[in-house]
Amino acid sequence: MKTFFNFFLNSILLFVCILLMTGCSKTAEVAEPAPAPSMVPVDSGQNDKNAGDISPDLTDDSSDLTSDYISGEAEAMSEAPLSTEDTLSEAATALSEESVSSPDPAAEAFKPDFTGVTWLGDSLTQGALGDDNHNENNPQAPWRVLAGLSGWDVEGYGYFGYYAGEIFWKFGEDDGVKDPGRLYVFWVGSNDFRDSPDNITKVIWEIDKFVTNGNLDKYLVLGTTNRGDMDPTAYIGINRKFEEKYGDRYLDIIPYVEYGPDGVHLTEDSYRAIGRAVYNKITGQ
Repeated sequence: MKTFFNFFLNSILLFVCILLMTGCSKTAEVAEPAPAPSMVPVDSGQNDKNAGDISPDLTDDSSDLTSDYISGEAEAMSEAPLSTEDTLSEAATALSEESVSSPDPAAEAFKPDFTGVTWLGDSLTQGALGDDNHNENNPQAPWRVLAGLSGWDVEGYGYFGYYAGEIFWKFGEDDGVKDPGRLYVFWVGSNDFRDSPDNITKVIWEIDKFVTNGNLDKYLVLGTTNRGDMDPTAYIGINRKFEEKYGDRYLDIIPYVEYGPDGVHLTEDSYRAIGRAVYNKITGQ
């Protein structure tokens, strides 16, 4: 009996030892740390490339991002009417970007029936940027753009702050000659319309008086802008009356208008686009 009891006790002890050894082994397996991930040296060039695949490079010039946005917006609005909040349209932007450093090749094929062009107007004719400078020598003055494109003899008379009647009076003082052989471009009335849209009647009267007194039959009348210091819709009625009065001699410049900081004078690109639009109108393009 004693022998059996000793055997039984030894068996239990052996069994307990086996259990303890098994538990320790499993604990060791659980506690063993996983191998650390290998550290691969990062190639800066490759890293930049991969980052570019995921998100845009924010170091790019902001003008590229802006032009992409404007281009997309213009495409979406291509069939919508222009509003007073629009910036230069896609077509107008293309006009403003075309070179004006030498005459347009199409000018050689065009045979003008005039000896030159005389452009009369206010600070917009000067190409003024609203910086309190009369800007009499601005290269972006639309009449200078017309001269560069066409190779014609183009004269520009822009009088800062003048009303339509004052512009024609001042031109008579400065030049005194109305030449029926020349083509006249009238971009007048902006300052008159600032006071009241009803001044359209007087502006038309001033234009017609100048034309009649000079016996002129070659001229172009440009529409007014929707300048920021007047009723934002007033230009619509004004330009409608211009168009009704002058028909094919009228040119709407609203699609090419983009304002500078003062909301009255235009940007350099806008002036260039208007100069190109006048050239296209004259040549029938």
